[in-house]
Amino acid sequence: MEKIELGTPDGAAENIDRLAELFPQVVTEVENPAGGGIRKTVDFDSLRDLLGDVAEGQRERYQFTWPGKREAKAEARRPIYKTMIPEQGKSKDWDTTENLYIEGDNLDALKIMKETYAGKVRFIYIDPPYNTGKDAFVYPDSFRQNDADYEQLSDEWADGYQMVTNTEGYGKFHSVWCSMIYQRLVLAKDCLSSDGIICISIDEHELMNLIKICDEIFGASMRVGIFKWNKTSKAPTLSRYIRNKYEYVLTYRAPNCEGLRGPDSYNTAAPLFNSGNGHSRLLIPKGVIDCTFADGIYPAGKYGDGDKNVTLHKDFIVRDGINANDIDITGRFKWSQETLNDRVLNGQRLLFKNPKFVTLYYYLDSTGKYIAPSDLLNKDECGVLRNDEAFNEVKDLFGFPLFEYTKPASLVKYLIRMIPDDSFTVLDFFSGSGTTAQAVFELNREDGGKEIAFLSKYQISVP
Repeated sequence: MEKIELGTPDGAAENIDRLAELFPQVVTEVENPAGGGIRKTVDFDSLRDLLGDVAEGQRERYQFTWPGKREAKAEARRPIYKTMIPEQGKSKDWDTTENLYIEGDNLDALKIMKETYAGKVRFIYIDPPYNTGKDAFVYPDSFRQNDADYEQLSDEWADGYQMVTNTEGYGKFHSVWCSMIYQRLVLAKDCLSSDGIICISIDEHELMNLIKICDEIFGASMRVGIFKWNKTSKAPTLSRYIRNKYEYVLTYRAPNCEGLRGPDSYNTAAPLFNSGNGHSRLLIPKGVIDCTFADGIYPAGKYGDGDKNVTLHKDFIVRDGINANDIDITGRFKWSQETLNDRVLNGQRLLFKNPKFVTLYYYLDSTGKYIAPSDLLNKDECGVLRNDEAFNEVKDLFGFPLFEYTKPASLVKYLIRMIPDDSFTVLDFFSGSGTTAQAVFELNREDGGKEIAFLSKYQISVP
């Protein structure tokens, strides 16, 4: 790994440059109050004139916010003056390995990584600290709020009285967690490729807040959904209201991700007919239609009724299971003649399953031979183990229970397999017990692929 130069770009300045490319008239220059000459800034009056009516001031709008969000946004784009130092003495196969493990604060690591890996990571999985309101850890960044800081930000004092009545649900627990995850996800998006996905493990305590944060960063339309991981076979019996057997994996995609791979499809072909389309006429050359019925001559005419009907304009001749003549047929087809010609030219084959001719099929290519993954991640359907089984895996490996809440490698393997490719870069910036690395190594051994693990160790600091 080459040493990355010291210092990262100013994210705010980068955003101003992007805005200047679109609307140069809204960017102006002002004197830097800290000295050092002139700097670019945005003339918001000009931007408002250009865009027309905007939400401003105290006007009601739909938004999700918390005390400290403004600073979290600023911190995500704030430059740092650090670099990565190779540790060749602690490394294995330094000259040939393509896997990287970064030790240090993951916020700093993401900022430095962005310079080299922006838009290059196909799959991101993270298992961040769950926020139960009882955790003792302190985040190693600038969002360590004491009570006075939080109260000032949240305006929870009025006329000398504190406007908080429920200590257990004190908003500080949520606001600090939201700030921590927000800035890291902003930087993670910069690393995600245009066809990549990000999967985030979470429990019920911050699920709704995480959805709102990810909708803002990645876009609500990019939300794939919420996978439900069956974490235990025997849920705790102490709860008075509900026994939780599941945790969640919130998943978002980048705009060019066209689908996720689940189990192998039970179909190898899809119907070329679409009952919602009008009738059109196709000319199909001989030798491209497979027929799973007896050879012979099938007379021209109308087959089927209602919406499901076709017309053969000349006899259909089947020889050796293939159409022996050009076919002239009218029906409700998905494809135009131009699309059919292009497909046939590239080797597309078609299929009739019976001599009723009411449904013509086309064979699926390699990307169509699987169905989408189920939203339930369990042992029976997906081969994904539970928490107690993952606990025993680690215990057997080290001889003692090193981690209590580690995720099973089978969970991360299932999620990685959703990418319909064999070679891409994987990132986990909350590596914890190294489950993602283990999943990548096992997958490469099983399928001969070349996924690359790129992990950042999250270090907890204590004041």
